[in-house]
Amino acid sequence: IPLFGLAGRWEAVLELAADPHLPASPPFMPHVVIEFWRCMAAAVLCGQSDDALRRQALRAQCDAAQGFLTHICEHSAADNVAHRLALLDAERGRLDGLADALVLQHFRRAIALAAKAGFVIEEGLCQQRLADWSRSRGQDPAIAGEALAQASSLYARAQAFALQQRVDAQRALWTNGDGLLAS
Repeated sequence: IPLFGLAGRWEAVLELAADPHLPASPPFMPHVVIEFWRCMAAAVLCGQSDDALRRQALRAQCDAAQGFLTHICEHSAADNVAHRLALLDAERGRLDGLADALVLQHFRRAIALAAKAGFVIEEGLCQQRLADWSRSRGQDPAIAGEALAQASSLYARAQAFALQQRVDAQRALWTNGDGLLAS
């Protein structure tokens, strides 16, 4: 499920996370990682959907997953969940039309918490999602450029070279002839 999420295959994430056999396949009983990716996929797809009923169903999935993760964060493994919740807060902020400054704050908090807990690939994901959001909002191109550069560096550090190549390709696509990130 995380590999499909990192590849941006959001429909596949939801399909795999909904597999009724998953809970019977140790160690996959309601699992933090599965619920995180379920919520990420639901949030991204909700933002892309024009169908009100689908958006409502996706929000319900996201609410349930976020509730599970909040419970784990409050009662068990905060270091494993806090950065994920902060990223989900940023993604939900996108959906809910939160002020840009608040969404940016959620992204920066997610990045800091992932770094502090040593989740290098997820820190890269947070940077990448920040870049996507920043560019979609027409913000200062330097924000997206720096976030993509950081994501590339983090993926390289984690030896996630396919992710690094994808981010580098995205950066090249977004960059104009002067080496500046085009908005």
